[in-house]
Amino acid sequence: MIGNDVVDYTVNEKKYDSQRFIGRTLSHLEVKYLQQANNKQGFLWCLWAAKEAAYKACQRSDAACLFSPPLFSLSQCSLTALLNHGFKEALTGKITFKNKTLWFKMNHLSEHVIHCIAAEKPTILSQVQTVTSRNPHAIDYRAQSREVRLLATELLQQNGIHAQIKRPDVIVKNRAKPGPPVLFDAQTQKPRPEIISMSHDNQWLAVALLLAK
Repeated sequence: MIGNDVVDYTVNEKKYDSQRFIGRTLSHLEVKYLQQANNKQGFLWCLWAAKEAAYKACQRSDAACLFSPPLFSLSQCSLTALLNHGFKEALTGKITFKNKTLWFKMNHLSEHVIHCIAAEKPTILSQVQTVTSRNPHAIDYRAQSREVRLLATELLQQNGIHAQIKRPDVIVKNRAKPGPPVLFDAQTQKPRPEIISMSHDNQWLAVALLLAK
């Protein structure tokens, strides 16, 4: 299972000053580390990107999984590494959710844009193919969804994969909602074994692909 998230935090200034947002987003330990951070803005959104990526990964094994950010908590070693991180090189760490342990890798695409991938094993992180892009046509949510699918299709075709990307409904609390993206073979319409994850924020798009062994 894999997940990915991209965050452009140029439009989310000073969320670290909102006690309500922090209380709904971070664990108690993460709050303590945030208070020590010199770059609180960057530190907060790095945490968010890791949590989102891990959540998307967990959805692969439990489609009804709910996103409760404080329950996706970075390990103390990862928080220490992030606290001392210069935001110029990639950072790998560990995150837990209930009885699951996942690994993440994040890097800055620009000064205020973070991309993060998460997987159930650290060895999988090196196997994941990623592509990111800043697309001026991604002007609203509908356009973002369209453009990130086009970007994902390009990555699939580069790997010789001809497939449709669908999000079959899952039942969460007796309600149907779109689940994680699944690849369906373009000819047979049967599910394919490759795993794809898509993300977008403002004009930034990101796709992660794990090929079948």
